[in-house]
Amino acid sequence: MAGRSLRELTPLVSGLHRLGAELRYRRVTRELSQIQLGRLIHHSGALVSKVEKAERRPGVEFCRLADEVLETSGVLTRLWHAAAPPPAPASASTPDIAVAATDDIAEVSLRWADDVSGVIEVVCRMWRSEMDRRSLLVSSAWASTGFVGPLHAWLACRPDVVTGVPAGRGGRLVGQAEVDALWAMGVSFSDADNLLGGAYARSTLVHYLDATVRPLLLHGDCTERVGREVMAAAARLCDICAFMCFDSDRHGLAQRYFVQALRLAQASGDRALAAHILGDMSVHAHHRGDADQALALATAGYEAALRGGSPADAARCAALQGRAHALRGDAAAAAKSRLLAEQALDVEASDVPAWIRFFTPVALTFQAQYTAADLGQCREVQRLAPAVIDTIDGRQRRKVLSTAMLAHSYLPGPGAGTDADVDHACELLIDVLPALPSLTSARVHERVDKVRRGLIPYRDRASVRQFEGLYEHMLVTAAAGSS
Repeated sequence: MAGRSLRELTPLVSGLHRLGAELRYRRVTRELSQIQLGRLIHHSGALVSKVEKAERRPGVEFCRLADEVLETSGVLTRLWHAAAPPPAPASASTPDIAVAATDDIAEVSLRWADDVSGVIEVVCRMWRSEMDRRSLLVSSAWASTGFVGPLHAWLACRPDVVTGVPAGRGGRLVGQAEVDALWAMGVSFSDADNLLGGAYARSTLVHYLDATVRPLLLHGDCTERVGREVMAAAARLCDICAFMCFDSDRHGLAQRYFVQALRLAQASGDRALAAHILGDMSVHAHHRGDADQALALATAGYEAALRGGSPADAARCAALQGRAHALRGDAAAAAKSRLLAEQALDVEASDVPAWIRFFTPVALTFQAQYTAADLGQCREVQRLAPAVIDTIDGRQRRKVLSTAMLAHSYLPGPGAGTDADVDHACELLIDVLPALPSLTSARVHERVDKVRRGLIPYRDRASVRQFEGLYEHMLVTAAAGSS
């Protein structure tokens, strides 16, 4: 089974994607290549590949034969029945005018706009484009250097001249009440994301951006102060949208929303908010395995937070620097960054922005747990986990991520030593299984699947069989419920 690393799958997108992800997991568990499985079920390896990537809907016989060969007790067939057929394609006789008009937005949205009117035009086009379900923007690919240019532009930028949003068009008057409503909606969407994952309310957020925020930006008439506040609130909403995309496996789209969120924050003049967005971009780059970009973004965020007077954002960005160092394998630098984060978090601030109030000592411990996991420090992961898991703060996604990291630390391997305990790893996963169906977070499911892959060598163990049986039941029940 050696060779190229497997491409990431997106089981949360649809029932067909869920079927493909489970097919791959079962195939890898049996140590079969796509070609080998294809031969055993009398199909081509190319078809197996297409089914795994949800590029082809197989026949039910394909799934029945795969169930027999992979000994799944019929789970693939049940997932096939739960997966709704793909929608019929648009009529070929109807010109796809909407797509043609927005095809270039995937490229434009990675650029740093020259001025305020430019970034307003781009984000409004993005929201409009997303409302058209045929738009190519949603399927935008991740660009490996997509954050490089915007980061350099941010570091070199001078404050924008803002006279309104935009002023003098005789449009709707925009005042503090509208600004307060935008910030309140940001809190609501952020809470939904933390509780249930990125895919839960993202479509609702995009609709709100298009229906409510877009008219304010394009046709509002206000003072300079209110104008900057509107752009700051819009930047925060774009940032939340980007994080939701990232959390639900739409990495190319997330990257573009992050770039434009940072540009709006620059236009608003809110350095603390920009620091927070840079921190979110660092988390995204880290998830994509780019330690250098993660470190550069976190460092820029730390410096912006200090200039913006936000100790909590500085603490978070310092912690994210530690995670980037850990991804590089530099334990000493990671430890220094953690100390820097602890010192910044101890600084009192008279006014803590809403977006960073979550970053308490518990949140710092959670970041430290990530750092320890990247460094392979299993005992440190185990020491830190209870402070995160036992906290009752409504952050279900964080609790499950922390539990999955803890379970992985008990798998035999480098760093585990005598603390390896397969049975306990299974117990931990079983405890959080009830939460998985309601979490629309790809990161959560990826973390759990990482532990599942680590359990493959122990698949005949009673605790592993028990967990897999419960997981199968959860998977099929959840798929049937969402079909």
